[in-house]
Amino acid sequence: MRQNVLVGELSRLAVLPEHHHKGIGRTLIDLAVTKARRYGLKKVHAEVLEDMAPMFLDLGFSSETQVDTAFGHKHKLLTKMLDD
Repeated sequence: MRQNVLVGELSRLAVLPEHHHKGIGRTLIDLAVTKARRYGLKKVHAEVLEDMAPMFLDLGFSSETQVDTAFGHKHKLLTKMLDD
């Protein structure tokens, strides 16, 4: 029997280059995960550029698979399970 699991998706997150390395991206991800928990979601998916994956992994996401797009950019599909 399959259970219904509430899943969120984090997409199109970007920080302007002049504001990189200031913690803005991490803060936005943390806020999105906090909101997802408040809404009762059980996990969050994020498809991110390959070079951004380490930051998401540091924030508790796990790597599921690599995705190639039509534009030649390598992406990773990441998931974070949310605890109750």
